[in-house]
Amino acid sequence: MNEEPGRVSSSRAASCRACGRAPRWPVLAVVALSCGRGGFEPIGDRPVRPQDAASADGDSDTPSDLLFHATFEGDVGDVAGGRTPTCIGCPLAFTSSPGNAGQALQLTGAECLEYADDPRLRPVSFTLAAWFRVSQAATFSMFGKAFEADATEQNSYEFWVSSAGQVLFATVNATDPYVWADSIVPTTWYHVAGTMDGGTKRIYVDGVERMVGSPGATAYDGESLRIGCDRGTGNVQNFFVGDLDDVRLYGRALAAAEIAALAATPP
Repeated sequence: MNEEPGRVSSSRAASCRACGRAPRWPVLAVVALSCGRGGFEPIGDRPVRPQDAASADGDSDTPSDLLFHATFEGDVGDVAGGRTPTCIGCPLAFTSSPGNAGQALQLTGAECLEYADDPRLRPVSFTLAAWFRVSQAATFSMFGKAFEADATEQNSYEFWVSSAGQVLFATVNATDPYVWADSIVPTTWYHVAGTMDGGTKRIYVDGVERMVGSPGATAYDGESLRIGCDRGTGNVQNFFVGDLDDVRLYGRALAAAEIAALAATPP
């Protein structure tokens, strides 16, 4: 996770980074839904096969520029790219989605999904998008791809939440690694999107642009894409506590109107 000078307290480093992971908090209540499934089924410590067709969270036709899409409709597979994750700390649980139309992934600070690197996860221009709800104010990694993680805490791209109530969009750059938005309140659902067009980086919350930066291009190596945790200085850490849904990676910078449309329709 890229550091944010002057905005994240030193207690974060002591509590989250020294131990290599966020502390565990009590598990949230699980809601068993009936979106074409008979209740809830936990997922064990194993790779999970993606769904054969798009679910209630996703479109019936996957656009060619949608490189990754985890809908979390009782499954953690990537319905856009056919990727199967390895699960750390399983079994997993699911809860109701932001629009109560389906399911969302529920994380307790002990679980993480890892999707192996491939060239399509290394776009030059891209958009990250997700729905998220944190359970309390703390530092969590939401979704991203680490860079040189054995020795640094940089990320090729990443969404993370700070203990100061900010959601941040980070990329590899020594002088301008992130853009952010303030006033993130625990137990509230938000839609976040970040765009990178090779030179300009933007972050949107609930469809509204909140900050613009000019970091230049990002960089990549062979690190996995991770949901619910980060890897830095050799450790898997900053485990997410809360709920995630409709996690997407596009191979282009979406226009503001496209992002607003994503935010306007909770899954």
